[in-house]
Amino acid sequence: MLAVAAFPSLFAQTGENGLIFTPVSDTEASVSSDSTLTRKADISIPETVTINGHSYTVTEVAPNAFANNTNISSVALPSTLVTIGDHAFDGCTALKSIELPANLETIGDYAFFAKGGAGLGEITLPSKMKEVGDSAFFNAPLTTLTIDGDSSSGELTLGNAAFSGLSRAIENIYVARATPPKADVSTFNQRDYKSTFLTVFGDAIPSRDLYLTDPVWSLFKQPIITSAADIEHDTETAKSEYFTLGGVYLGTDRSLLSPGIYIHRHGSESEAVYLR
Repeated sequence: MLAVAAFPSLFAQTGENGLIFTPVSDTEASVSSDSTLTRKADISIPETVTINGHSYTVTEVAPNAFANNTNISSVALPSTLVTIGDHAFDGCTALKSIELPANLETIGDYAFFAKGGAGLGEITLPSKMKEVGDSAFFNAPLTTLTIDGDSSSGELTLGNAAFSGLSRAIENIYVARATPPKADVSTFNQRDYKSTFLTVFGDAIPSRDLYLTDPVWSLFKQPIITSAADIEHDTETAKSEYFTLGGVYLGTDRSLLSPGIYIHRHGSESEAVYLR
């Protein structure tokens, strides 16, 4: 019996919304697009699709699927998605934000390459993420990068120049991986190492020393913030109080503070905050 994936073009289905679904196995399909999609701004990709009477789970955005579509402003990705292929959203300059689903594991090379410096402003990599390809977010004007993680998170590799080429430094990077993601010096811009605020949180807190000694993550000049554990000033009140990262009490009036990162405590709860 012939495998469906061996002749994908014979089984491809074009929907009325300009999406093309192609089987990649007996149970899974990838999504791409045709020329009619260039007129659409909002795209919603389903979790399943029926092709020739057979149901497939959509697990992949195919390489070059939406490349150079300058009209796309929002994409709803299915929760079943595992892979975003090379150049999938390359050149989608109107796409300013996207929520990556929890099951996503791989982002290909140049997947969100931003031509002309237009593109995503914030991105959160889910806890199951295993690999971000070379130049995946090259030149994207990111202000915030969050790398989620939990006790089940495995190894994560960030490719060469994955977050480089930016017109300005990333303001904040938040990492919750117990094992520091593997990265190269070229993964980030040189200006990021000088001015980006790096915060380790969640499952990464016990691993702070691993980040401080890692050959790449240790290059960030700004303090690595974990929690307010170093704060010695105690209070039983529920008012908001502010401290330096070193635990020096600064008072309760945030309007008196200069822009920067501080420890904010409200009652028994504390967090690192960036005041603009």
